[in-house]
Amino acid sequence: MSSGNGNTISGVPRPCAAPGPAARAAVTLAVIVAAVLAAGGGLLTIGPAASAAQTGPQQSSGSSAAVVIDSVSPQVARPDGTVTVSGTVTNESGAAMSGLSIRLRSAATPLSYRDSLASYADGALPGADTPVGTPVQLSGSLPQGATASWRVSLSVSAIGISQFGVYPLAAEAFNESGLPAGIDRTFLPFWPGTAASRLSHRLNIAWIWPLLDAPQQGTCPELTSNTLAASVAPGGRLETLLTTGSGYAASADLTWAVDPGLVQSVATMTHSYRVGGAADCTGGTAQQPSPAAVQWLSGVRAVAAGQQMFLTPYDDVDVAALTHQGLDTDLTNSYRLGAATASTLLGTPTGSSPGSGASRPGTSAAASSAITWPADGLADSSVLANLAVNGVGTVVLSSTEMPPASGLYTPDDAVASTPAATGTTMKVLLADSTLTSVLASATSAPGSSSAVSQRFLAETAMIAQESPGPARSVVIAPPRTWNPTAALAGQLLSDTVSVPWLAPHTLTALAASPVNAAQAGRQAPPDNQVSPDELSGVYLKQAGALDASVRTYKGILFQPKTRYLNELSEGVAATESAAWRGSPAANAAGAQMLEAVSGYLSAMLRKVQIVNSARATLVGSSGTLPVSIVNGLAQAIQVRLRATAPPDGRLTVTDHADLITVGAGQTTTTRLSVRSGAIGDSTIELQLLGTDGKPLPEAPVSLSVQSTQFGSTLLVIIYVALGVVVLTAIARAIRRALRDGPAGPPPGGPPGGPGPGNQDDDEEAGPEAGPGAGPVPVGGDANVERDNEHADARYPPEAPDDFADAPGWARYT
Repeated sequence: MSSGNGNTISGVPRPCAAPGPAARAAVTLAVIVAAVLAAGGGLLTIGPAASAAQTGPQQSSGSSAAVVIDSVSPQVARPDGTVTVSGTVTNESGAAMSGLSIRLRSAATPLSYRDSLASYADGALPGADTPVGTPVQLSGSLPQGATASWRVSLSVSAIGISQFGVYPLAAEAFNESGLPAGIDRTFLPFWPGTAASRLSHRLNIAWIWPLLDAPQQGTCPELTSNTLAASVAPGGRLETLLTTGSGYAASADLTWAVDPGLVQSVATMTHSYRVGGAADCTGGTAQQPSPAAVQWLSGVRAVAAGQQMFLTPYDDVDVAALTHQGLDTDLTNSYRLGAATASTLLGTPTGSSPGSGASRPGTSAAASSAITWPADGLADSSVLANLAVNGVGTVVLSSTEMPPASGLYTPDDAVASTPAATGTTMKVLLADSTLTSVLASATSAPGSSSAVSQRFLAETAMIAQESPGPARSVVIAPPRTWNPTAALAGQLLSDTVSVPWLAPHTLTALAASPVNAAQAGRQAPPDNQVSPDELSGVYLKQAGALDASVRTYKGILFQPKTRYLNELSEGVAATESAAWRGSPAANAAGAQMLEAVSGYLSAMLRKVQIVNSARATLVGSSGTLPVSIVNGLAQAIQVRLRATAPPDGRLTVTDHADLITVGAGQTTTTRLSVRSGAIGDSTIELQLLGTDGKPLPEAPVSLSVQSTQFGSTLLVIIYVALGVVVLTAIARAIRRALRDGPAGPPPGGPPGGPGPGNQDDDEEAGPEAGPGAGPVPVGGDANVERDNEHADARYPPEAPDDFADAPGWARYT
């Protein structure tokens, strides 16, 4: 039910009449008197209410009722219209409350400056509003802790507003004694019509719509957690941003900011994937393909195909911190990797992406990749110079980076420029820092969405109204991980399209527009500025060392796959993400990512080793030593071997100059040339080098070499001994040949018969051969015996020949 004056509360009609000037003056005087009495202690119970009036939407500690404005409808007042304000009131007094009433407060005079908006919201503008309309009462009693809804309608004419601007609006609760119990404040923009507004040009508004998140992949294909599954599912943060933005992208001219690292992680979820696991990419929990990931990735591809979009460097690395720590190569690699990933997964061309040499953004989605948005919109001149070298032509900075020149008033405008280190001019788009803070304040608490939406309209109306003549612009850059409700995101984009003082534009269109003459008075970005939130030098020193190790590891891989090389670069980018800056929790998450990537690299490099015994013997003054290299990786490697001899000069080692190729899972043995200058033990240090000549991080392997110096002497002895043996054997053979040669014919008679030829034999036979000696054998046996006896007489025995009887030597017979 509603009364004739349009005021209702909880469905109960309440009489209300619009107060005239005299009534308003009386009420104002009463409030002033009450404040004076409270200050002097004459009315002690008013103290909490006065405090509540100073704290804005947050209720003071002395408030007995929490008032929340849930909606203002319509959000923009128009002449002869009616505004309906609704919300809730909660009893926080500790006891039941009866007789509670709600009344609205406003003013016929608009707020003058943007600073006054924040002051009013904080309750720091006493007297900025006065009660309007007649208070309306809640029916019944409100128990302790209970919440009741209220709704009040008020005609615009009753407030007395008439000109384009922003007006204060508050809802205040009173207890049954008529004392203030709680208050909530918001804003009421008023639009009198185009002609009456005196607005020559609508305010150009450009939204950055962020699709960014913390890295979920290091060097492994596995995800570090499964939080993305919920984020891309219906109702999740990333799904809400994509769905809501896609619905208004064309009408609101959104410019999407997309992290290629996030796209890569979501693409991993479109197939069977794993979460967690060991440093060497083994283990983890198996997950089924995510239909929500498939749908989300399809939506981003549609954005890339037909809407304005720019890419962050891979994993949205902290460009300011990398520049300040001299990691320029890492920044360039992140831009290159981001462009390549987007080209593969989204189909965007990479020719004008940062890092590819482009100098000016164009009008297509791919060309606008030359826009860069540093974390928090902060960048000093050194960062801008580094971005210019990487082909960035437009940078989005916070409006605090280029404040108006001292003593000059400059109406807010987003388009500016600054000289670049390359001798050109870099276009700067200034994101309104106040609006960024307003969007960041959105929560799921009751009334938060309404407060943010009304403040957004109030801020933009104030910007348009403060200088209605020249054309001006505003850039809206929400926090990188903005998490609005679907209702709030939709309301903000709907307001962007519908309110009469705003004209949607893309960032590319703003970048192509000329700089307002008044903007020439802005200060240049600071020469040197290190944000306390950016990644620290200590942390990035570890990340830089990791990057150097990754380059060395890449250097030993023989004909690796491009995807694997990209995974290694992705791991480095993941440790340098801007997501790890700002808070202790973020810092700790970054340290965990750094540890995971370092662990993977260490595990891989440990699989390439020198495997040798701890001791080797060098027989002689020179020779070669075998060295075995084992490759436990799943792909071939190429390394160099460096051997370092002790400085005392006792041992000289020649490095293996050629590259050594070792197949996947194989072991290869190579040889080192060694020369010894003295007998004894020496220690050689063996170390593997990459193809670039830099040592692998594994510690050198020590090899103890014992040099005997006996090698040449032993060979001489062997050769001399062999010569002696051969000569001795030849001489003996000759002698035996002479000794065992055929005898000459006997001088007389046939062998064995009488005759002169046998006389000597008979004589030499002695008494045994004479008469009476017994029968003499008949035939050749007797003659042979006699011949042998004569031979022994002619050739006496030789000295014993040791070599002749040595085992293994040939015998001559």
